[in-house]
Amino acid sequence: MNASAPIDPTSAWPMWIQVVIRFVMGVMSGSPARNEIRASFGFCLADQAEPVVSGTHGVNGALGFKTDLMISAPTPIDLPYDIAAALIGIVLVGVAIFQWRKDRATRSPEELVNRRRNYFPLALVLGIAVWLIPDVVVETIPSHHIDEYVDYALGAVALVWLLWPGLRFRPIAIWPVIAGLALLTNLGGILIEHNEPDDVGGDYLTFSLMAVGIAIHLYRLRRRNVRSGAS
Repeated sequence: MNASAPIDPTSAWPMWIQVVIRFVMGVMSGSPARNEIRASFGFCLADQAEPVVSGTHGVNGALGFKTDLMISAPTPIDLPYDIAAALIGIVLVGVAIFQWRKDRATRSPEELVNRRRNYFPLALVLGIAVWLIPDVVVETIPSHHIDEYVDYALGAVALVWLLWPGLRFRPIAIWPVIAGLALLTNLGGILIEHNEPDDVGGDYLTFSLMAVGIAIHLYRLRRRNVRSGAS
Protein backbone atom coordinates (compact mmCIF):
# COMPACT_ATOMS: atom_id res chain seq x y z
CA MET A 1 0.00 0.00 0.00
CA ASN A 2 1.37 3.36 -0.98
CA ALA A 3 1.53 5.95 1.76
CA SER A 4 -0.30 9.18 1.01
CA ALA A 5 0.26 12.64 2.33
CA PRO A 6 -1.92 13.63 5.30
CA ILE A 7 -5.06 15.48 4.35
CA ASP A 8 -6.43 18.46 6.24
CA PRO A 9 -9.75 17.12 7.66
CA THR A 10 -11.42 20.47 6.97
CA SER A 11 -10.35 20.66 3.33
CA ALA A 12 -13.54 18.98 2.13
CA TRP A 13 -15.83 21.23 4.13
CA PRO A 14 -17.66 24.15 2.47
CA MET A 15 -15.57 27.30 2.25
CA TRP A 16 -17.92 29.33 4.45
CA ILE A 17 -17.50 26.79 7.28
CA GLN A 18 -13.72 27.04 7.00
CA VAL A 19 -13.94 30.84 7.10
CA VAL A 20 -16.10 30.74 10.25
CA ILE A 21 -13.73 28.28 11.94
CA ARG A 22 -10.70 30.45 11.24
CA PHE A 23 -12.56 33.59 12.30
CA VAL A 24 -13.46 32.01 15.66
CA MET A 25 -9.89 30.75 16.07
CA GLY A 26 -8.62 34.26 15.54
CA VAL A 27 -11.04 35.82 18.03
CA MET A 28 -10.10 33.26 20.69
CA SER A 29 -6.37 33.68 20.04
CA GLY A 30 -6.09 37.38 20.79
CA SER A 31 -5.64 40.49 18.70
CA PRO A 32 -2.17 39.67 17.30
CA ALA A 33 -3.60 36.54 15.72
CA ARG A 34 -6.62 38.42 14.41
CA ASN A 35 -4.38 40.86 12.63
CA GLU A 36 -2.42 37.99 11.11
CA ILE A 37 -5.48 36.21 9.70
CA ARG A 38 -5.41 37.58 6.20
CA ALA A 39 -5.69 36.27 2.70
CA SER A 40 -2.94 37.37 0.32
CA PHE A 41 -3.16 36.80 -3.38
CA GLY A 42 0.08 36.20 -5.22
CA PHE A 43 1.32 35.07 -8.58
CA CYS A 44 3.96 32.36 -8.29
CA LEU A 45 6.22 32.15 -11.34
CA ALA A 46 6.41 28.77 -12.99
CA ASP A 47 10.19 28.65 -12.85
CA GLN A 48 10.30 28.96 -9.06
CA ALA A 49 12.12 25.96 -7.67
CA GLU A 50 11.09 26.33 -4.03
CA PRO A 51 7.52 25.70 -2.97
CA VAL A 52 5.59 28.56 -1.46
CA VAL A 53 4.54 27.49 2.03
CA SER A 54 2.41 29.97 3.95
CA GLY A 55 0.37 29.27 7.06
CA THR A 56 -1.70 26.15 6.58
CA HIS A 57 -1.61 26.01 2.78
CA GLY A 58 1.19 25.98 0.21
CA VAL A 59 1.28 26.60 -3.51
CA ASN A 60 3.88 25.56 -6.07
CA GLY A 61 3.05 26.32 -9.67
CA ALA A 62 2.39 28.97 -12.26
CA LEU A 63 -0.48 30.62 -10.43
CA GLY A 64 -1.37 30.29 -6.80
CA PHE A 65 -3.50 31.50 -3.93
CA LYS A 66 -1.91 31.49 -0.52
CA THR A 67 -3.43 32.04 2.90
CA ASP A 68 -1.54 33.20 5.99
CA LEU A 69 -2.83 31.85 9.27
CA MET A 70 -0.90 32.51 12.45
CA ILE A 71 -2.27 31.69 15.88
CA SER A 72 -0.72 33.10 19.03
CA ALA A 73 -1.83 33.73 22.57
CA PRO A 74 -2.75 37.27 23.69
CA THR A 75 0.10 39.30 25.10
CA PRO A 76 -0.05 40.63 28.70
CA ILE A 77 -0.63 44.13 27.32
CA ASP A 78 -3.69 43.40 25.23
CA LEU A 79 -5.09 40.53 27.32
CA PRO A 80 -7.30 42.82 29.48
CA TYR A 81 -8.73 44.39 26.31
CA ASP A 82 -9.40 40.96 24.82
CA ILE A 83 -11.20 39.91 28.00
CA ALA A 84 -13.20 43.15 28.06
CA ALA A 85 -14.22 42.74 24.42
CA ALA A 86 -15.26 39.12 25.05
CA LEU A 87 -17.31 40.05 28.12
CA ILE A 88 -19.01 42.94 26.32
CA GLY A 89 -19.79 40.65 23.41
CA ILE A 90 -21.31 38.02 25.68
CA VAL A 91 -23.47 40.62 27.43
CA LEU A 92 -24.66 42.08 24.11
CA VAL A 93 -25.56 38.63 22.77
CA GLY A 94 -27.55 37.92 25.93
CA VAL A 95 -29.34 41.27 25.67
CA ALA A 96 -30.12 40.64 21.99
CA ILE A 97 -31.68 37.24 22.76
CA PHE A 98 -33.78 38.66 25.60
CA GLN A 99 -34.80 41.62 23.45
CA TRP A 100 -35.77 39.42 20.51
CA ARG A 101 -38.03 37.24 22.66
CA LYS A 102 -39.66 40.22 24.28
CA ASP A 103 -40.25 42.01 20.97
CA ARG A 104 -41.88 38.95 19.41
CA ALA A 105 -44.27 38.71 22.35
CA THR A 106 -45.19 42.39 22.73
CA ARG A 107 -44.85 44.09 19.33
CA SER A 108 -47.12 44.18 16.30
CA PRO A 109 -46.15 42.53 12.98
CA GLU A 110 -45.58 45.96 11.41
CA GLU A 111 -43.21 46.96 14.20
CA LEU A 112 -41.30 43.71 13.81
CA VAL A 113 -40.92 44.39 10.08
CA ASN A 114 -39.51 47.83 10.88
CA ARG A 115 -37.13 46.23 13.37
CA ARG A 116 -35.82 43.70 10.85
CA ARG A 117 -35.20 46.45 8.30
CA ASN A 118 -32.23 47.81 10.27
CA TYR A 119 -31.32 45.20 12.85
CA PHE A 120 -28.81 42.89 11.15
CA PRO A 121 -26.48 45.54 9.61
CA LEU A 122 -26.47 47.65 12.77
CA ALA A 123 -25.79 44.60 14.94
CA LEU A 124 -22.88 43.74 12.63
CA VAL A 125 -21.45 47.27 12.92
CA LEU A 126 -21.74 47.06 16.71
CA GLY A 127 -20.10 43.62 16.79
CA ILE A 128 -17.16 44.80 14.69
CA ALA A 129 -16.70 47.84 16.97
CA VAL A 130 -16.54 45.57 20.03
CA TRP A 131 -14.19 43.16 18.24
CA LEU A 132 -11.80 46.04 17.47
CA ILE A 133 -11.45 47.15 21.09
CA PRO A 134 -8.03 45.45 21.60
CA ASP A 135 -6.62 47.32 18.59
CA VAL A 136 -6.37 50.39 20.82
CA VAL A 137 -3.15 48.96 22.26
CA VAL A 138 -2.12 46.59 19.47
CA GLU A 139 -1.67 49.26 16.79
CA THR A 140 1.02 51.75 17.73
CA ILE A 141 0.95 54.15 14.77
CA PRO A 142 -1.46 57.04 15.55
CA SER A 143 -2.85 57.33 12.02
CA HIS A 144 -3.81 53.66 12.09
CA HIS A 145 -6.35 54.35 14.83
CA ILE A 146 -8.49 56.61 12.63
CA ASP A 147 -10.64 53.80 11.25
CA GLU A 148 -11.04 52.20 14.69
CA TYR A 149 -12.26 55.46 16.22
CA VAL A 150 -14.81 55.89 13.43
CA ASP A 151 -15.92 52.28 13.91
CA TYR A 152 -16.31 52.90 17.65
CA ALA A 153 -18.48 55.97 16.93
CA LEU A 154 -20.63 54.04 14.44
CA GLY A 155 -20.91 51.20 16.95
CA ALA A 156 -22.14 53.66 19.59
CA VAL A 157 -24.80 54.97 17.18
CA ALA A 158 -25.85 51.39 16.40
CA LEU A 159 -26.01 50.56 20.12
CA VAL A 160 -28.30 53.52 20.81
CA TRP A 161 -30.56 52.62 17.90
CA LEU A 162 -30.81 48.97 18.91
CA LEU A 163 -31.34 49.47 22.65
CA TRP A 164 -33.16 52.80 23.00
CA PRO A 165 -36.83 52.09 23.85
CA GLY A 166 -38.98 52.19 20.72
CA LEU A 167 -36.28 53.56 18.43
CA ARG A 168 -35.60 50.32 16.57
CA PHE A 169 -39.29 50.04 15.60
CA ARG A 170 -39.44 53.29 13.66
CA PRO A 171 -40.05 52.95 9.90
CA ILE A 172 -36.75 54.57 8.97
CA ALA A 173 -34.08 52.79 6.96
CA ILE A 174 -30.87 54.11 8.51
CA TRP A 175 -28.87 50.94 7.93
CA PRO A 176 -27.52 52.00 4.48
CA VAL A 177 -25.93 55.09 6.06
CA ILE A 178 -24.37 53.32 9.07
CA ALA A 179 -23.30 50.18 7.18
CA GLY A 180 -22.05 52.21 4.22
CA LEU A 181 -19.93 54.42 6.45
CA ALA A 182 -18.53 51.35 8.21
CA LEU A 183 -17.64 49.76 4.86
CA LEU A 184 -15.90 52.93 3.63
CA THR A 185 -14.11 53.30 6.97
CA ASN A 186 -12.67 49.80 6.77
CA LEU A 187 -11.66 50.41 3.16
CA GLY A 188 -9.93 53.60 4.30
CA GLY A 189 -8.13 51.59 6.97
CA ILE A 190 -6.81 49.25 4.29
CA LEU A 191 -5.55 52.17 2.21
CA ILE A 192 -3.90 53.84 5.22
CA GLU A 193 -2.31 50.69 6.65
CA HIS A 194 -1.48 48.76 3.48
CA ASN A 195 2.27 49.04 4.14
CA GLU A 196 1.91 47.51 7.63
CA PRO A 197 0.87 43.84 7.33
CA ASP A 198 0.55 43.47 11.11
CA ASP A 199 -2.08 46.24 11.23
CA VAL A 200 -3.93 45.90 7.93
CA GLY A 201 -4.93 42.24 8.43
CA GLY A 202 -7.87 43.11 10.65
CA ASP A 203 -9.08 45.75 8.18
CA TYR A 204 -9.23 43.19 5.39
CA LEU A 205 -11.34 40.96 7.61
CA THR A 206 -13.75 43.67 8.84
CA PHE A 207 -14.15 45.05 5.31
CA SER A 208 -14.99 41.57 4.05
CA LEU A 209 -17.46 41.00 6.89
CA MET A 210 -19.24 44.30 6.17
CA ALA A 211 -19.37 43.66 2.42
CA VAL A 212 -20.77 40.15 2.87
CA GLY A 213 -23.18 41.35 5.57
CA ILE A 214 -24.55 44.12 3.34
CA ALA A 215 -24.97 41.69 0.45
CA ILE A 216 -26.84 39.21 2.67
CA HIS A 217 -29.13 41.92 4.03
CA LEU A 218 -29.93 43.25 0.55
CA TYR A 219 -30.76 39.73 -0.58
CA ARG A 220 -33.03 39.18 2.41
CA LEU A 221 -34.82 42.50 1.84
CA ARG A 222 -35.29 41.66 -1.83
CA ARG A 223 -36.75 38.25 -1.03
CA ARG A 224 -39.10 39.80 1.52
CA ASN A 225 -40.27 42.40 -0.99
CA VAL A 226 -40.86 39.73 -3.64
CA ARG A 227 -42.91 37.63 -1.24
CA SER A 228 -44.88 40.69 -0.12
CA GLY A 229 -45.64 41.59 -3.74
CA ALA A 230 -46.71 38.04 -4.56
CA SER A 231 -49.12 37.92 -1.64
